[in-house]
Amino acid sequence: MKGKPIREYLLSKRSGNIESITVFGNRIFALTGPRPVEVSIFEFGGSLVDTINLATVGVLDRGSDGVISFKKERLLNGTINKILLDRKGNIFVLGSDLIMINGSGKVLKRWGPNVFNFIFDGNDNLIINYGPEIEIYDPNYKLKRKSTQDRKGKFVGKEWGSMIWPEHIDASGNLYGFADGKDMYLARYSVKNKSLKYFPIRQDDLIGASWTVASNGDIYYAETMRNFIVTKVVEIE
Repeated sequence: MKGKPIREYLLSKRSGNIESITVFGNRIFALTGPRPVEVSIFEFGGSLVDTINLATVGVLDRGSDGVISFKKERLLNGTINKILLDRKGNIFVLGSDLIMINGSGKVLKRWGPNVFNFIFDGNDNLIINYGPEIEIYDPNYKLKRKSTQDRKGKFVGKEWGSMIWPEHIDASGNLYGFADGKDMYLARYSVKNKSLKYFPIRQDDLIGASWTVASNGDIYYAETMRNFIVTKVVEIE
């Protein structure tokens, strides 16, 4: 295989680590920790543009009686921490809850508790994974339908094999995740052509790191312990 990571962006040094990154236009949005308490926004040159504090957004909590309540004093923190933007520029942050905020940090919508993952599809629908259940919302974030784990194969395509969940999607509707196989290389699946393209990054290479896909299909990853270096990855020829 050929190809290697290229073009590193050294972001302004901040305390803590990058929990997740996404690229929107000419800016890098980083969910920074050690807990995801703020969104840091950088230019591609590395300069810090703005920060959005998430320390007071609170979380939803399901009690032993099944009743869901809001806990403002608890920090947004989950097993998976993830940040994405929709086409309108709304910021989606996943911790224990999934929240949609504007550029000022105002919480516009909230889903939870215990959201496992989420993704946008090629039609701007929001797909939220709760583990055993999936909820699909239209571009205005009205619930369209609910599904279950065993129906996800219809969404991702059988070529993904045993892959659990596509992590990202580009503007052309291509899906990105780790292809099934002994090396688990990062791959792009074309829904239109039903084909896979591989990148020189394995799942094990990204342990403790965050990766994302820009709308044009460029892939970036950030290693949390390398002073906020964000690397652009080239496709394997």
